[in-house]
Amino acid sequence: MKTCMELWNQCIMLQGANVRNELEKRGAYFGMCHVGVCEYVYPLKIAETIVGFISVSGYRAGDEGELHDKAMHKLHKLCDKYGFPFESVLKMYNTSLDPKLPDKKWLDPLIYPLCDMIELYRIHRRENQELMSPSVVKSDNLYREICQHIRRTHNGKVSLDELCAATNYSKSYISHVFKSRSGMTINQYVNHLRIGEAKSLLTNTNMSVQEIAMTIGFTDSNYFSNVFRASTGVSPREWRKVDSNYCKEFYDNDIEAE
Repeated sequence: MKTCMELWNQCIMLQGANVRNELEKRGAYFGMCHVGVCEYVYPLKIAETIVGFISVSGYRAGDEGELHDKAMHKLHKLCDKYGFPFESVLKMYNTSLDPKLPDKKWLDPLIYPLCDMIELYRIHRRENQELMSPSVVKSDNLYREICQHIRRTHNGKVSLDELCAATNYSKSYISHVFKSRSGMTINQYVNHLRIGEAKSLLTNTNMSVQEIAMTIGFTDSNYFSNVFRASTGVSPREWRKVDSNYCKEFYDNDIEAE
């Protein structure tokens, strides 16, 4: 769904307004986003000012109840507005998201210390940045802007021309800054993000290799398989088989331990 730029922009807009308002009123909370994904949201602060948030997400409503009805209403509304086939969306919703919501009492001791560590890091980074030369600050900001743009668009066609238009820098300067900071070319980073998504889809869905390739931004499933093998050492089908066997073995061992 995030390949639909209008929907993606709506997601960003809602995060900027609604999430901040809820965090200011309630602190950390459990909620459901506009596409029916359930999540726990924790505030990130600097000097008591909310500057971001951590979302523990990837969950769905159960098969019945008020939460389920609310999620179905959101999905129907979404499909009607954007012309998505409801049955396909519902299948992805049920297979890609986990119905077992974690207990917030279990999450709090994990996430609150993480929030504190990120706050300390941001304070430290801001103090150090004040001592940096203007050129270092400029390249640091540009690198962050490039990463954000690629993460938003990596399921589609990512080009240097688009990055130039988005950042107002030349192709050579963008390529140099990104390679020097990440150790990867822009194309390698795009494939890194795509392969990460492919692993998740191979593990958590029954989508075919071709469907996964199209979903994550490859127009040729054979090329996708080659890139996947170069990254992981195995083909997508082999990954799915090995990962499924590992999960089954882990589950069986867990049952025996109980």
